[in-house]
Amino acid sequence: MDRLLLAQAELRQKRDASRLQLVSTEIDLAITFCEVAATTNDQARSERNIANAELAYTSASYYFGSCKQDPEIREKLILLESLLAGLGRGIPLRKLRDQRVHRTNGY
Repeated sequence: MDRLLLAQAELRQKRDASRLQLVSTEIDLAITFCEVAATTNDQARSERNIANAELAYTSASYYFGSCKQDPEIREKLILLESLLAGLGRGIPLRKLRDQRVHRTNGY
């Protein structure tokens, strides 16, 4: 029984580390899309990259959970919010709320 509990704890720890990595990567991707959108003179390309940034943020938000307490994640979110504001957008809160409503597994 103790071995089972230990194995479960290890799996939870691996899951949480993987979740943190996924969220971090998705936010990095959103930041990159914002930077591309900010540096292009092509309006269509800019809009497409802003939409991609919002999509990456929405993907990350599905897995936020306890990740939002991570200092690196919070720092990246502040940067992303700043970049989106500079592009005339904000964090897509409506999308975040919609994602939470559609969650079924609690992750």
